[in-house]
Amino acid sequence: MKVLVLNGSPKAERSNTLNITKAFLKGFPADTEVEQVNLYKKDIKPCLGCFSCWSRTPGQCVIKDDMQDIYEKIKAADIVIESFPLYFFGMPSQMKATTDRCLPFMLPYMGNLVEDKNASFHELRDESMHEKRLVVITTCGYVDEKPMYPALLKQLDLIAGEGHYTAILCPEGELFIADKAKRQQYADECNELISSVTDSKAKLVEEMNELGMNENDDQFLNYTKINKLYELLLTRLNVIKECWEVSVASADPKKDAKAILAPLSKDIKGGKSSSMADFDELYSQVELPQ
Repeated sequence: MKVLVLNGSPKAERSNTLNITKAFLKGFPADTEVEQVNLYKKDIKPCLGCFSCWSRTPGQCVIKDDMQDIYEKIKAADIVIESFPLYFFGMPSQMKATTDRCLPFMLPYMGNLVEDKNASFHELRDESMHEKRLVVITTCGYVDEKPMYPALLKQLDLIAGEGHYTAILCPEGELFIADKAKRQQYADECNELISSVTDSKAKLVEEMNELGMNENDDQFLNYTKINKLYELLLTRLNVIKECWEVSVASADPKKDAKAILAPLSKDIKGGKSSSMADFDELYSQVELPQ
């Protein structure tokens, strides 16, 4: 059995909804082949509304981007799971763009709703697509799903047909985030911050070189101090990063608290952070660029 997970959350691996989806996947047999696609990392252009997939190139989209690969993955899957948070009573933009681009799988309206009120508005082009199962797993921040999901469910009814898909609706999605996932989220955010500070430091050094400053100039000395601030901040952030890495790897953070906090000892002087003490002292001497 092949399962394709289309992760439509902009948070990618840090998605609360994806945590629920992964818990759902644990119920599948061990030999199930699961593939996950993070849509926000893909080049998926919006549908042009040209209807070439119904006329000039039936069943084929004329736009050449990452959707071409996703089409093949959908065709190969037995079960397609759409995993996304509710955004403004609907799908996040990249999930919606992916859905719009699935029009080549459908035929122009042929009046099928007259015969079956629960059918999809557009009939599927390929009969083999009827054998696939569609599961939609979605979270929202509100306490009750009833007022939140009617618009989305109506859209899914028209696309897939009422009763022809499974919807797992999870209100208060934040409550479903696993403890380890939360720790991983903080670890990822720390890594992102380190990357951002590293980039800023590199741009400062580049600017210093381009300006050709004299080492005795006040501006050069000030920039040197700012560069040092970046170095001190990175020292502290990398220590914190080590703590999070140990925390994420731990099965019992409370039990392993000593090991998790151990990296902090690398940056302690006089009972507090050495790098931050130096940072605070130097910060008062710096004139920040406007």
